[in-house]
Amino acid sequence: MKKSFRGFPILVSAFLGLGASASCSTTPGNGGNAGGSPFSPMGGASANVGGNFGQVGGQSSDGLETTGSTGSGTGGSEGEGLACSSFGTLSCGNQALRPSTVGANVLIVLDRSGSMGLVVDPVQETTLWSSVRSALSASLEETTDAISFGLELFPMTDEGPVPYECDGTACCAVPSATSGLDADVVPGVENRTKISELLDTVGFGGGTPTAAALARAHTYFSTGAGKDINGQRFVMLATDGGPNCNADLTCEREKCTRNIDKGCTNLELNCCDSANTPAFDVPQGCLDDEGTTAQIEALKDINVETFVIGLPGSELYAAQLNAFAESGGRPRQGADESYYKVGADGASDGLLAVFREITTQLITSCLVPLDHAVDEKKLNVAVNCELIPSLGAKGGGAAGATGAETNGWYYDVPLDATNGVIQLVGPICDKIETEGVERIDLLEGCDTFE
Repeated sequence: MKKSFRGFPILVSAFLGLGASASCSTTPGNGGNAGGSPFSPMGGASANVGGNFGQVGGQSSDGLETTGSTGSGTGGSEGEGLACSSFGTLSCGNQALRPSTVGANVLIVLDRSGSMGLVVDPVQETTLWSSVRSALSASLEETTDAISFGLELFPMTDEGPVPYECDGTACCAVPSATSGLDADVVPGVENRTKISELLDTVGFGGGTPTAAALARAHTYFSTGAGKDINGQRFVMLATDGGPNCNADLTCEREKCTRNIDKGCTNLELNCCDSANTPAFDVPQGCLDDEGTTAQIEALKDINVETFVIGLPGSELYAAQLNAFAESGGRPRQGADESYYKVGADGASDGLLAVFREITTQLITSCLVPLDHAVDEKKLNVAVNCELIPSLGAKGGGAAGATGAETNGWYYDVPLDATNGVIQLVGPICDKIETEGVERIDLLEGCDTFE
């Protein structure tokens, strides 16, 4: 008898930062650097605003890498070819508008376990897996190009997906340490299309090796290809149940996911005890909440915060999901749960709404460090495509809150910094810090909007 058993996660990781000057050209170019102090071009954690800073480094606002060359055309071309039409209202004369975007980088680590075969729409015979795929693909199409995405599916083997019918430990497979992610975190439409097409070709099956999947994400960001990605990084973890697949665990009935899910024949017995059920019918089913929390905390230690999404079927694990969300540093605000809960009714629409809610709050700092010297009289700042008026140079060697009642930004050079910083103030700063925004654009080469 072969069994598939419940699985768990979606991971998304993102970056925030300010990069080198970029023209409107879309020629591939070089990126910036990461690490360092909050007021240097090398980024780092800021004690003042609680954010993490780095460089976007040559990424244009359309999600493509760019060179630092001057380019052609002017900023006054009514927004043609620019990320936001409002940029075309700037007075640039014969100078080219050189935009750089403060964006984010998100790694989606997605649970494709056997329980994702739950039918959420009996009329249409729609499974939870198909709802997740359609919602994710739609979100990738509509989300701002300032966000870069990657994808890690699990359980998986080096050869491909774990099948729906799997035996014992085979249900808990994750790729080897040398195997890459399903899609690296890369900007641009091409990578988003790759993710959507991959989702269309992969089905559901296997267990829920959540901790192992998060460990792979940690390796990717700490020593792998994601180590030098510039900016703030995030993981988006989506699951329909409790994590398991830890072969080192033994547990009582209350901590056995097969008992919790009512997925075994005799619920009076401990279904994670091989003395009660055949060994191949016990696919490492003990709840691995501590192991999962440890991996989420390890990600946070390298400045990768985790959003946690609970899909239909995860309600029995609400306490664990709440703990994961708090440990990840990105709990949901203004809701009964700390994690992002998606109900069974309208699963696809509910998940799409959650993706929208998350991606609009990735940038939560009003302080933007610059990675190079700028002419503040030829610099403009836009938040979610809205041009923000300049309030001039603050002076005094420290950028901080000003209590402004109207939107604006100051340019300042802190005493311990080589380059300057931009400090946003007023209601727009309140919005950034309380709700978050999708993008902040820095635009060089045009007279400052006041």
